[in-house]
Amino acid sequence: MRIRGTAALLTLALLLSACAKPGTTGASAEAPGGTLGFVKHPGAVDFPGAHDYVPPSKGIQKLFPYGPCVLGFGLYSTGYTRVGAMWTGGTGCESLTLAERPANPPHDGPKPIELGTPFGARRDVVDLGDGALLGIGETSLDRRAADGTVTVLGEGVEIYPGKGDAEGSTGFSDLFAEGDLVLIAGRVDWRGRLWRSTDGGRTLAEVTVPGDTSPNLHIIRAGGRLVAVDPWAATALVSTDDGATWTPEAVTGVPPNGYNRSPFIVLEREGGFLAVASRGSEDGGEQAPVVFTSEDGLNWSDTGAAMEGEGSVLDATLDADGRLVIVGNTGSAKEQCGVVWAETFQGWRRGDLGCQAYPARVVTTLADGRVLIAGNTDLWIRQSGPPEPRGSGESSPAAV
Repeated sequence: MRIRGTAALLTLALLLSACAKPGTTGASAEAPGGTLGFVKHPGAVDFPGAHDYVPPSKGIQKLFPYGPCVLGFGLYSTGYTRVGAMWTGGTGCESLTLAERPANPPHDGPKPIELGTPFGARRDVVDLGDGALLGIGETSLDRRAADGTVTVLGEGVEIYPGKGDAEGSTGFSDLFAEGDLVLIAGRVDWRGRLWRSTDGGRTLAEVTVPGDTSPNLHIIRAGGRLVAVDPWAATALVSTDDGATWTPEAVTGVPPNGYNRSPFIVLEREGGFLAVASRGSEDGGEQAPVVFTSEDGLNWSDTGAAMEGEGSVLDATLDADGRLVIVGNTGSAKEQCGVVWAETFQGWRRGDLGCQAYPARVVTTLADGRVLIAGNTDLWIRQSGPPEPRGSGESSPAAV
């Protein structure tokens, strides 16, 4: 039907405005190069510093779904050093507020990163139920009760990332919890390590692993066995006795030429696992995302996901339909540009989130199905529901 006349155009405009989602600010676009339904909320994140600058890679570093919103974890710059920080969600989860603004720590005493907000700077978090959380920081394992009380666990082990390295280039990195069994993957001097607890994390003991173990392990439960794997590595560690002992086994399906690559993000999806990373070409080209699937954590298959454009992968989540949403960036050190890749019912699509001093960095899916992306100053929110009509896409991991 062709609409004629000014009155008809005005009517159409009113109808379109009436269809807008409530509580949103700004606009989103579905065309190539648009935001794939993500609406920007400028200034919705409390800035992670006492002054007007923090390194773009610092600040908020992890989102964890909690209740109707999230908890955010990262580093706060006091002007003297950086300490642990935590953000909590505002009304409608359209803002993230610092739980507190940490002060400068003393010049001597504990490592600065372990000061700041209790339970801040978490590398990984596990939901224990009833509002309680288990989380690993750079050097500690802590339990946060539903009322916010934080208890330091992990008696029997001390991990120190390195003299003079206040932010730590080594330490705990991945957490697995199942009943009273707690396993932690990490690294010391860039060698992979594993720690184990059978009393809910109150005491920890290091488990013997081969000296060439990858420093970027993910611990997963696959087919009744525990697997500690870095898909880039040639071997993984497998345990059949709840992590008491580990045996090396070969990893297949991931090309060894991981030139200019990022660490994998491993997600569990019905029927298996997804591994998401970015990899550059052998000729020095820009990074682009790669996605692999596996049923057992050892044998991986490249999905051949056809994603438009380039960019390095920063974070990934599964939306309410079990489809991947990947956040990354492109650009220079002075100005980085946020990008998002969304696995839709018609295949993969790429959106631009804008170039700015503090671009999008982390992503998660909320309990109500919305997808939330955060940077150090802004939020981007996509309403629940698929961005396209249901169909099948050959480049989609779900269709492979």
